[in-house]
Amino acid sequence: QPTNTPQPTHRPTSTPTLPTPTSTSHVHINIDHIWHEPGGHGDRPPHEHGDRPPEWVATSDFPPLFSHAGMTPGENSAYWKHTGFKGYHGKNCRGQEWYAILHQDFHPNGRRSRFHSFQLWILTTQNRVSYITGWLDFGVGNSESPLLVPNGQKPDVDDGVRPIMQPPTINAPNRFEIWYHNPGVVAWFPDVTQDVNSNYLHTGNEDPNDPSTWLVRGLYNLNRSVSINWYRFRVPPEIPLGTDFYATQWGELVSGPNDPICGTPRTFGNTTFTTLCLRNRIWPEAQSIHPYENGVYTYPGCERSGEFPGAGIVTLPN
Repeated sequence: QPTNTPQPTHRPTSTPTLPTPTSTSHVHINIDHIWHEPGGHGDRPPHEHGDRPPEWVATSDFPPLFSHAGMTPGENSAYWKHTGFKGYHGKNCRGQEWYAILHQDFHPNGRRSRFHSFQLWILTTQNRVSYITGWLDFGVGNSESPLLVPNGQKPDVDDGVRPIMQPPTINAPNRFEIWYHNPGVVAWFPDVTQDVNSNYLHTGNEDPNDPSTWLVRGLYNLNRSVSINWYRFRVPPEIPLGTDFYATQWGELVSGPNDPICGTPRTFGNTTFTTLCLRNRIWPEAQSIHPYENGVYTYPGCERSGEFPGAGIVTLPN
């Protein structure tokens, strides 16, 4: 867990009510694809997308879009999925800046999905932008589902199991929701820890596609902590530095956007995904995004945590 885990400070005085959107599927409009100030649009309830992308990200060769090439299926379709896009801006991390967009749908629909997309930008000391994208994996083996262990089953215990999703339960309402993806399986992907005040408790009886069955927790997911640990020494020699290269959403290197594997099906359990071939770039001078030096917490700018703007504006889900 991150060393600067935030405390749940934003607690509403009354139980929030679910929004009543006009539909479960949205015809996209321009604002749907980009960062915006806290608020609602279309059939989306008032929500927030975390930190604004810095100018060096917005003007890079890799625009920060919520309709990016590496999206998981339907990632920005239903109103409760769009609100899950969260941005995180870190500064002064070994002389670098970084920005990440994670699709964090911490609710019953998101907790049934094994894969969740990420985008990571790194501004190097030479003012060049590295970009890494793919899917975070929260499952094992051939399962189509994540490894989900509700917090109430193991209160205040981290037994080191990875990957794992630990949603709060009705008998553990004050616990943060913690997600650890499967670190080390793809060495050059970042290891990501997500620690949030999520919107909904876990009961096991929810209909993931019917928010009226979700048990409201009374929080708005504004207090969050994210640790994105990317290790430069894990980049394999076959990745060409300083130029574009392509990989599947699972981190397998391919020859390019027209590699024979691109567009082919891959099945986990009973779910079949289309293999994506995604553009990445890593500059030679890029340094690790990691807060520790010789086991000592040294670079707080390599993490991002705190209370995000939106109190009094956002509703559920956020």
